[in-house]
Amino acid sequence: MLFLGGVTQGTGPLDLADLHAGGVVAFQGSLSDGGAPDMAALGDAQLRKAMAEIATLNGLLIMHAEDARELGSPPVSAEQRPPRAERRGLERVIAAARVVGARTHVAPFTAAECAALLAAAGAVGVGLTAHTCPHYLCLPSEFPGPESPAHACRPPLRSDANRKALWSSLLEPDSPIRTVGSGHLPAIGLFTLEWSLSALWTAARRRGRSLPDLARWTASAPAELLGLGTRGRVQEGYDADLVAFDDQTTLAVPGSDPSPYAGMRLTGRVRRTWVAGRPTRSEVHQR
Repeated sequence: MLFLGGVTQGTGPLDLADLHAGGVVAFQGSLSDGGAPDMAALGDAQLRKAMAEIATLNGLLIMHAEDARELGSPPVSAEQRPPRAERRGLERVIAAARVVGARTHVAPFTAAECAALLAAAGAVGVGLTAHTCPHYLCLPSEFPGPESPAHACRPPLRSDANRKALWSSLLEPDSPIRTVGSGHLPAIGLFTLEWSLSALWTAARRRGRSLPDLARWTASAPAELLGLGTRGRVQEGYDADLVAFDDQTTLAVPGSDPSPYAGMRLTGRVRRTWVAGRPTRSEVHQR
């Protein structure tokens, strides 16, 4: 099991150094609520101080970049969490990273209109990359009904036009959007883990993408980003963390499912999983 170290308003340099020495693989902070009540918004001075210490540790900072000053109250709906909050927060992160030089990964990245900012950051030498989630790539805000668990997403689902533009940004050569992950946050009612790979594959195959693309976005790129030298590949000498994925089966997600994908027809199904060469508990019970 691997851990991220939280960067809060009270985190100091010694705290970060201790967490790093204790084996955390990266640090995480937020410019707003970050989807969790214990991740209070960092100010610009706190952000730069944390970045400076993390840079000296040769570490990685993962930032939730929605700017709290651009969110409504209470910030629980798409209208109260507009794309401009992500744009303003991204501008703040880029400005700080440009001064300090810390490696920074924005997660989650949802507002496709900000893709030009990511590209511009790289052009001026800022080590900034980004992460998105299958629900932002697969579910437009027009899709879910009023009771859908998809409304728990933080940031919220964006428009269908944004979803298509986000795919375009992801598929660009050398895209700064390097990683795609489940965005599974049960603490706020977002249960995505079971169907995220199927949802991503359903949308990716329509765009002519392959399973190696999924493996890069979800495994090898995250492992490389976090410096996990023995993970992320099916290769001799690497940890045997494996998934048996049936890429042909099509099935309907039950309408009562707690995930944002309830009621959808998806292609692809995880059949078995192994961690360090051992079947997971659910696989043992299925035998």
